[in-house]
Amino acid sequence: MNTLGRVFSDYLEEPFDERIARGEITGVKINKSKRTLNLYVSFSQYIERKAIFNAEEKIKKTGLNLMGANINPRFINDNFKAEYFPDMVEALKRHIPRINGTFANAEAECDDERKVITIELKHGGKALLDSCNFDREFSNLVQAEFSQHFDIEYKGVLEMDAENEVYIQEQQHAQETIKREAETKAAQFYIEEEENRNKVHEKKVKEKAVENPVCPGYNGEDYTREVTDSWPCFKKRWTPAALIAPTAVPWRETR
Repeated sequence: MNTLGRVFSDYLEEPFDERIARGEITGVKINKSKRTLNLYVSFSQYIERKAIFNAEEKIKKTGLNLMGANINPRFINDNFKAEYFPDMVEALKRHIPRINGTFANAEAECDDERKVITIELKHGGKALLDSCNFDREFSNLVQAEFSQHFDIEYKGVLEMDAENEVYIQEQQHAQETIKREAETKAAQFYIEEEENRNKVHEKKVKEKAVENPVCPGYNGEDYTREVTDSWPCFKKRWTPAALIAPTAVPWRETR
């Protein structure tokens, strides 16, 4: 069985949570141009998003030079419960950041007979949810993870007065959160791009050094080595550039 623990154990700096490690990989999608990895994993019971997100970060930090890793879970021995609603919303927030704050203090009810999930809003926002097709997105998420179909209904405070102080604060908070998340993602992207470029460069330098007969055993470091009779080489500072295209005159012993 190809479990997450078995496949990635040799690459992780820290081991997975035991529940994550037991997840069975049922599918893999790789985007080579974006260096992203999508995993489809079956779990016996529901696992909260915090643990899944943590596992994604561990995979991303392996030596596989990934820009992103995503675990798409499927809970084969569990059914959707209303108590899972707030946690599952966190998954959709990554794709629909505009809904951040909309579900503050919201509650969900699940009617298994009618196959309906009813969401009680406390601070309005139904128009916003409708504009980003949240009902369809959440229904699809439940279908993908539990193999169950539910329709979505809303009740409670569906909209708030645009001049309401609480409403204004909520909207400001949502806009600030979206901006902050975008800036954080952009900064992280450039940092990771630079780190990956450095890793690729170091790897190429080391591979070239191993192939280069001038300085056998060179490990990619920038250093000066004493020249001896047993090691005839270039009497100069050895750098990656020098190893790739040496130009110095070979050293000869003079007595």
